[in-house]
Amino acid sequence: MPLRFGVGLSQALRSRSAAIRCAPCPLTPLLPLRSCQLTPLLPLRSCQLTPLLPLRSRPLTSCPCPTGSGAKRGLNSIERHAYHRPVDFFDGADGTRLAYHRGGAGSPLICVPGGPMVASSYLGDLGGLSAHHDLVRLDLRGTGASEEPRDPATYRCDRLADDVEALREHLGLDRIDLLAHSAGAAVAVLYATRHRDRIGRLVLVNPSPRVVGLEVADADRREVARLRHAEPWFPTAFTAFERVWAGEAVAADWAAIAPFRSGRWDDVARAQAAEQDRLRNEEAAKVYYDGVDAAAARTAIGGLRARVLLIAGEYDVALPPKRAADYAGLFPHAEVAVQPAGGHSPWLDDPAWLATTVSAFLK
Repeated sequence: MPLRFGVGLSQALRSRSAAIRCAPCPLTPLLPLRSCQLTPLLPLRSCQLTPLLPLRSRPLTSCPCPTGSGAKRGLNSIERHAYHRPVDFFDGADGTRLAYHRGGAGSPLICVPGGPMVASSYLGDLGGLSAHHDLVRLDLRGTGASEEPRDPATYRCDRLADDVEALREHLGLDRIDLLAHSAGAAVAVLYATRHRDRIGRLVLVNPSPRVVGLEVADADRREVARLRHAEPWFPTAFTAFERVWAGEAVAADWAAIAPFRSGRWDDVARAQAAEQDRLRNEEAAKVYYDGVDAAAARTAIGGLRARVLLIAGEYDVALPPKRAADYAGLFPHAEVAVQPAGGHSPWLDDPAWLATTVSAFLK
């Protein structure tokens, strides 16, 4: 399969997204939280609070919200669009009330978040991809504005694939293009193999390879991690990583290695990491991969006719580029695009690169 790097982007990578447009937004969806608290806010040119609803209650459709504006990297993904979209609802495979957030121009692109089991708001508009496609961000059951199911076993990724099919039927689409980030790739891959006649194209953004049983060795991660040796945080983070690889990690080591997941560890990256932690349903995440048959999944994707784009980051220790190529090689029709100096969240590291790469693939 083709393995390609972006070129001529070094300056853009350093400046990130210089000009961020913030269109007026009439509605802000309400998100249920695990406890009553104020939502942490990132710096905005105007101050605002996000309304909260208690867990398990059925969220309201929308509420009035102020608008914000900004012209720096990160507003593109977190502040500009994260909560500024109306929320709609549909019934999942078992009747659980599920939420999705829709916005953008062009053909629909269903987006499955990672985590696992993190609300979809952290995806924002995927680096401006909403200028090319109508993004349909799904809040998996028990996350974001979606209700918790009666049966916790339905948090398994193989069961969540049924909710994607329910969403397709709700939207009245004959076939869908599907994008998934990180652990969300498990849901997307299982959906594609079960509903071959319903999948158009598949975009896997820094996917976890766990669903297909692809191993990422410590040596693979170490090789990528050492590319960051000039970073000021490297000595502390790499020492913590060594303890993780040796099976001697302490609780603080997991926070210490967080910079390795970002192309640039700055305030925006730290805020995104904290936001994902806040939005994660920990109990659901514990059973997410239960029952996955990796061997069966590998066999099934060998017969998949859909075209697949696998996005990797040059600096992503979760799925190093070499292993990303191995993952893509399991599909009959796949290609890999590696984001230069990219980490695990490419819409933060170079939003324009991600939007251009994905939209070109989906044409």
